[in-house]
Amino acid sequence: MSTSELERRLADVLQRHAEDAMDSTNTQEELERLQDDTGRSTRRRRRAWLAGGLVAAAVAVALIISRPGLGSDKAGPEPVDQEQRAEQTAAAFVEAYADFDPDRAASYLADDAALTIWTDELGNDHWRRGNRLMEASGTQILLDECKALWSAGPATYVSCAFDMHSLGSERLGRGPYPDNTFSLTVDDGEIVDASMALATRTNGFSEEMWRPFATWVLRTYPADAAVMYYNFPNMDWAHETPRSFELWRQHVKDYVEAKAGG
Repeated sequence: MSTSELERRLADVLQRHAEDAMDSTNTQEELERLQDDTGRSTRRRRRAWLAGGLVAAAVAVALIISRPGLGSDKAGPEPVDQEQRAEQTAAAFVEAYADFDPDRAASYLADDAALTIWTDELGNDHWRRGNRLMEASGTQILLDECKALWSAGPATYVSCAFDMHSLGSERLGRGPYPDNTFSLTVDDGEIVDASMALATRTNGFSEEMWRPFATWVLRTYPADAAVMYYNFPNMDWAHETPRSFELWRQHVKDYVEAKAGG
């Protein structure tokens, strides 16, 4: 039964009761009393129905809020999967390395990470020193993408391909030199294994930049060449000392100015 129908029936009953009272007492006072009772009763019921409706509405709102996705067209971002997280971690490491920020790069490494990023002729890794040498030699790492290759349990293997400028190649109209890669293993958000492979012997860098620069340094600054290259007169390996870094930085600048000026 609807609210309006109930009120109508109640009003009929009260009206009949009022008529009976008038017949028995025949007084205006009794009629007014009954009419006042009717009004007060109706107002009380309306207040009760209104309060009940507000409570029901509040409950409905609470239910909507407690159920994610209802009442909103905007859904939160879906969580990325394991391989996407590994790709992001690997890319963040490479970007920090490319920015010559070894401390930031190290923040993505596990404490016992196995690294073969910058190995010497004895196979010992000196990735921080290598990062400093790349900075001193004007190297630019141009990250292409980091791609997850496969996962095994919590570990994901990621390959990051990048092009490279170095020794002022970008200013001399050469390069960038492709086919270089970082290979990384990401386990539970940390890099536990990382290596870097530079394709300098196959992508044209050695012929176009490394050897011409070494020849120029040997001819122009022979005394400095002995400091800049490890195991001189072999000029295949750079010497990784503070003084060597200073000379690399200075002579790369000199070399570009000499070649760019004809």
